[in-house]
Amino acid sequence: MSARGDLRTLFRDLATQPLDSPGIERIRSTIQRGTRMRRLRRAVRVIAASMLCAGFAFAISVLLGPRRNPPAAFFASASPHSRSLYAASGTVLQRSNDDPVLCVGGVLSSAPPQCGGLVLRNWHWQDGDGSTRLHGTRWGTYYLVGDYEDGTFTIRSARSVSRPSATETPFAKTACEPPAGGWQAPDAGRETESDLQAAMAIAGDSSDIAGLWISDARAGESTDDPRTQVLNVTFTGSVDEHRQALRRVWGGNLCVAYAPRSRVTLERVAEDLKTNGASTLGIRILGVAVDPPSDTVELDVLIAPDGLQSELDSRYGQGSVAVTPMLRPV
Repeated sequence: MSARGDLRTLFRDLATQPLDSPGIERIRSTIQRGTRMRRLRRAVRVIAASMLCAGFAFAISVLLGPRRNPPAAFFASASPHSRSLYAASGTVLQRSNDDPVLCVGGVLSSAPPQCGGLVLRNWHWQDGDGSTRLHGTRWGTYYLVGDYEDGTFTIRSARSVSRPSATETPFAKTACEPPAGGWQAPDAGRETESDLQAAMAIAGDSSDIAGLWISDARAGESTDDPRTQVLNVTFTGSVDEHRQALRRVWGGNLCVAYAPRSRVTLERVAEDLKTNGASTLGIRILGVAVDPPSDTVELDVLIAPDGLQSELDSRYGQGSVAVTPMLRPV
């Protein structure tokens, strides 16, 4: 079975296991928390690409929400926010007699779904509110406005919102403009799965590699056929030399482009944020992940205090870190 097939099997199996099972715990211990689930489809494809490359491991992460809700203290902001009005969008889920929560980081697509999150107060389910019920669990997708204080979100207003469909889920974009006439493999004899793996191995061994991922040549479609995919590789060094080296083994669609930040640089930034970010920046971090297509480190936080982006730019370089807060001031 191909590496992509193995990955699909892995995620299918994960969806059927309790989150406190030994298998899930082993996965959680080796996968860093992060990447919002609306990016899961793109993240899986980037992970698949990096898995095929020996020694080429990005800090791409998928947050597998804990079965039991994290303590409220985890969500208490380290910033000097006392009581403020915030808005948030996401999945609200309530299991049996537990408190309802706004899911943080993602929702495991089991039946019923599972997640951990921010405890909600003054939440009331209504008939016709767009929610779903199954085996004692009720959930739905909502836009919420409320007061945040010490790890609790007290709802003032809520409305149901549509959940993005699979076709609306963004794919990883190619780093190059499509050639005239569209993507067409120049050498149909060298575009097999083994050819693709060989090219990724060569790219991964380069000291100046910045990113590696696979995008879809056909807009809005996802396929495991190498003939309809674009291998994207970015480097901080000579693009032409790397393109020539990759073309010797890969005859399919190829995009080789320049990126200002190397994989090693971004991994160092991500590691420093995970280790020191919460204490030195005074923020509650929900996830950290390297994103090769954007050549940035994605930082998910509970609340982004004023000046956070400027401080990150000063510390790590302009545009190196992209911040996404869960709660936004209203």
